[in-house]
Amino acid sequence: MGNNFIATFDYNIPELTVNGVPADYTTTKFFVDEETGDSFPLEIVFRPNATNLTAVEVFSNLNRRDYASRLWTNAQGVVTQEGLLVPEGYLITTNDTHRYYRAYAMTQHAPNEYRLTLNAEKTGAYRLTARYQVAGDTNWYYFTDNAMGRRDHAVVVSPTLAREMRMYEINVLNVDATGPTFAQRSTFESLLTSPRWNLDYLTNLGANTLWFQPIHPNGIDGREPSGGWDSGTEPYDPGSPYAVKNFFAVMEQMSSSNTRAAAMTAFQNFYQAANERGVYLMLDAPFNHTSYDVEITDIGLELFAKAGLNTNGWSATDEIRNREARFFSSNTAGEEYRFPATSAANIAVAPDRNDFGKWRDVYDVYFGRYASLVTGNPDDQPSKQMAQNEGDWMNYDDLRGTNNTAGAVTRAVWEYFARYVPFWLEQTGLPPGQPISVQTTNGIAGLRADFGQGMPPQFWE
Repeated sequence: MGNNFIATFDYNIPELTVNGVPADYTTTKFFVDEETGDSFPLEIVFRPNATNLTAVEVFSNLNRRDYASRLWTNAQGVVTQEGLLVPEGYLITTNDTHRYYRAYAMTQHAPNEYRLTLNAEKTGAYRLTARYQVAGDTNWYYFTDNAMGRRDHAVVVSPTLAREMRMYEINVLNVDATGPTFAQRSTFESLLTSPRWNLDYLTNLGANTLWFQPIHPNGIDGREPSGGWDSGTEPYDPGSPYAVKNFFAVMEQMSSSNTRAAAMTAFQNFYQAANERGVYLMLDAPFNHTSYDVEITDIGLELFAKAGLNTNGWSATDEIRNREARFFSSNTAGEEYRFPATSAANIAVAPDRNDFGKWRDVYDVYFGRYASLVTGNPDDQPSKQMAQNEGDWMNYDDLRGTNNTAGAVTRAVWEYFARYVPFWLEQTGLPPGQPISVQTTNGIAGLRADFGQGMPPQFWE
């Protein structure tokens, strides 16, 4: 890995570099093959520019993805996953080797210079910073503790597979349709046998990855009328694939049998055939927004109960808006996108920003407040400026709170969408706990997240 950066230092403030690059809001990227044991060094240099130091450490979650779901109890008595509500730094010492974040002691190399080498070995999106303590003070002082707006260093470790993908975007219903009617649509079954579009056709083009537009059931309520929003005409059928009604099912119409169960089986059979030909599958999911009538699902029932809601009498096919509107953003005047909705009557349409218009067929999901969230429905230019905010803050108070609070519901939102990838890995032949040799040969290969900037970076990590 090479770069053309030259590090310069102001000896009045702490300075941190990673592989020679100033660490403030920069990124180090690697491609690793975990099966062959790839390991790439991060040379970390920290100059605290302080005296009477008693400890100097690197603080990072590098390689620690397996600990993200480790449970802990915060100061409010809330039991949650460490990757969701990160424990306060002072709670983690160099002796804590089973936490999502770890502290690593640095070695002094000069009067004001400390060094440490860590190796990137596991794929994931990680953060890294440094901290120190001084004599007579139990507080930790971080590289990012300042009025200059400095932010963590990002370490992005991708699988080598990502460099090999040659993508072909596909909509199952129309890629091999023979006409405009329902009966003339293409399905997962037909794509295995069609003489026009099939897996051989794909590989003959030189592509090895299928990027599916969302394969999930579409919403019914909220679809755009075929003549425009104020036309009074019949709505489009089936509507936008990005207005998802159920993130954990396959659209009925994508099977010739026209049921969700048959569609799931057809998708799994298609995956198996693709996997045998060396073709990777990548799903597409708009976590930022849902259809008006999005369903709770069995996963939602589990998570809402965990959040302290009384789910007695609820069904997996119930609509979230009618059971727990705090899943969505509010459109109440003065609260737009800042707070969760309180009923089905005050749910905001997506997205939060205005500069390219609203998508009137989908509701906005509430993930809490964060730096680039656009609030208050400003005009186009202020909206664009707010969306381009490169701050790194997340209001973690929006994720705190005991049972049946807004914070508990927002935690359920994060977990709801975090369940998406593991669910679809399991549906495509990769149950939990498999060795890396099985992980690299089974399961969906990727996720395209529509409007991914509509969620805080901390959610993605």
